[in-house]
Amino acid sequence: MKKKYYIIGGLGLAAIATLIYAKTASTVNAVKGLTFGVNWYGDLNDINISTSGVKLPLSAVIGNRSDQTVKGTINSVDIYKGGSKIAYSKAKKYDFVLSSYRDTTIPIDIVIPYLSALSLIRSYGSLYEAFSGIKIRIDFTLNGSLQQPIVIDVETGEVSLDGVGYTPTLTRNIRSLSNYGSVIPRYTNNKHTDPILIENVTPEQTASFIRKMAKSCAWQTKELSKRLKRNTVKETVRSVFDFVFNHIEYVRDSEKNEQVRSPLRTLEEQKGDCDCFSLLIASIFENLNIPYIIRIAEYDHKGYFQHVYVIAMQNGQELPCDPVTDYCFYQKPFTNKKDF
Repeated sequence: MKKKYYIIGGLGLAAIATLIYAKTASTVNAVKGLTFGVNWYGDLNDINISTSGVKLPLSAVIGNRSDQTVKGTINSVDIYKGGSKIAYSKAKKYDFVLSSYRDTTIPIDIVIPYLSALSLIRSYGSLYEAFSGIKIRIDFTLNGSLQQPIVIDVETGEVSLDGVGYTPTLTRNIRSLSNYGSVIPRYTNNKHTDPILIENVTPEQTASFIRKMAKSCAWQTKELSKRLKRNTVKETVRSVFDFVFNHIEYVRDSEKNEQVRSPLRTLEEQKGDCDCFSLLIASIFENLNIPYIIRIAEYDHKGYFQHVYVIAMQNGQELPCDPVTDYCFYQKPFTNKKDF
């Protein structure tokens, strides 16, 4: 059957349709051992244009990096522009079952209603321009429990969860370090007070202290670093993130009495806050000769820095490694920052 293409406002949908596929959101770490990504692809023949709307073939790419089989359901996939929904998934639910360390690609039909397409083209001149700055919202269920929706900025690839701040948003099941006993030196400080208790500390002082201590504490994670090293810098950063995420519990210190735990103490107690996470990660990067920066960040124009984390650097590219968040290579959008 021959397809019909409608001319709207002097522009042909068929002529601009292929431009839509240029934008892709890369796969990123998301929730509880899963990775999520989205993309749409194809050529002109993949698009069905009619008075019922514009249909776009979108795929959700899901990976399972946990050691257990995961069952889930994508309940809905919606596309937003400027806070307004402009497209939605045709089917109601997409079920998936993933074995350990497997991934899957789930085709999803996205529909832009005819009148919405008309409005978009009139407002932006083309669907290509209309899709600049869009966000895709994935609502899903995991092992029978409804999860926080994932929001993916297609243009930047950034991913966020509703309510993500500078403390973890999801309860984590902390794993034993028994399999790492041979690569973690014995912790002998029974008073558990190292390295120091910083009173009335500023975020700048904390970041500088972490940078300094990472070099002197590197011996504590020397063998662990070898275990976590992978073939590429990016794979290694992900490995380090996964290790801290799965084995160290987030416990917040008093705002005026900042305990910057040594890597060994953090590993012994399997707990710490963002500065303890940062010192542990920085010491590992020191051992592996991975360039990095310590970043402190302010959120929502609070007027003060609220969080510290580590960013690995590779050829000028930032690779955030912040296990306070729920996924690797993500950093919460900030309103001010300072790097050390």
